[in-house]
Amino acid sequence: MSYSNLIQPEMKKIGAVSCWSTGAFKRGLFKLASGDMSPVYISADLVLKDVTYRNLTISAMENLAADLEFDVVAGGELRGVSFADFLAQRINKPSVAVRKKPKSYGARTGEMKEYWIEGMIPEEFEGKKALLTEDLITDGKSKIDFINGIRNSGGKVQDCIVCVDRQQGGRERLEKEGVRLYSVTDLDTILMVGKERGFLKEEDFKEIEDYRADEKKWNLDRGYEWHG
Repeated sequence: MSYSNLIQPEMKKIGAVSCWSTGAFKRGLFKLASGDMSPVYISADLVLKDVTYRNLTISAMENLAADLEFDVVAGGELRGVSFADFLAQRINKPSVAVRKKPKSYGARTGEMKEYWIEGMIPEEFEGKKALLTEDLITDGKSKIDFINGIRNSGGKVQDCIVCVDRQQGGRERLEKEGVRLYSVTDLDTILMVGKERGFLKEEDFKEIEDYRADEKKWNLDRGYEWHG
């Protein structure tokens, strides 16, 4: 077993502590991008506001990226860009930003109608292997947009690193697109650390587990619409 494989379970716990300590993990009632409700919300980018937790997070990403093959680190608009920039600086690689939609104006529109990349011109990005770096993954829908953006712009992508995996189908969705997912930490670990350290009350833990067991039922039982 490699050093990377040995250290990753401990890094997941450190990543979870980072989420609790910086307020990145929140318990309450929140509307997700899908329109569905959730008893948890994770603003993973908040781990970057503290220098210590930022360094730990980027070190964990560096460890995950150590055995991967790529030429450039690509951050998804908006929150993924900061993670990409910090990681790229640490490992001495170039970084780019991937837009949510292709740019339809400016100097590059004549070169390539669907160019989603900021930080490299099309000729430079053509054929590059990109490591997609993001703050969070839930069901993976937004990641597919970024993956398509990289590929439509002439690049290649087969790996994605996120700070937090909410474990709600994102990994499986990316696998169907031929992209492997790696995460600094995940919701299982965040909840485990929360219980162990007394950050999370037993009733709150049960509520979250009910939600995770059947998100649709949890929403409908509480009178919320389900968008799926």
